[in-house]
Amino acid sequence: MSATTVVAVRLLPAGGLHLETEEPVLSVSWRSVERYLAMAFACEMCGKQPVMGNSVAHRGKAKYLGGVGTKVTGIARRKFKPNLQRVRVTTANGTHKTVRVCTQCIRSGAVTKRVRAIPFRLPKEAKPA
Repeated sequence: MSATTVVAVRLLPAGGLHLETEEPVLSVSWRSVERYLAMAFACEMCGKQPVMGNSVAHRGKAKYLGGVGTKVTGIARRKFKPNLQRVRVTTANGTHKTVRVCTQCIRSGAVTKRVRAIPFRLPKEAKPA
């Protein structure tokens, strides 16, 4: 069975989906439609994505605390996800756009947040004495 490339997806009024593919297919899995429709879970600035790792469970008391040592009781696969936030930013041409960026990019100043209101300034002629 060969993989089918989804070219376009249209939502039908009755709540169904119409898939346009490169070649005719008998059935398409919902997962392939989800992949086509879903936005990537990645930072739009640095490209940080989820990575796979291990969740390690321990038991016992550490030796330096007077115990006989800790033992690994289980290792399970898990996914480390980036901390993505939706932020309204100002683009280079002055327009505002909502992007999903990681908190590291926000803290480092890689994105310029939108200015909601111009800060208050005193008029030029009415300066305090």
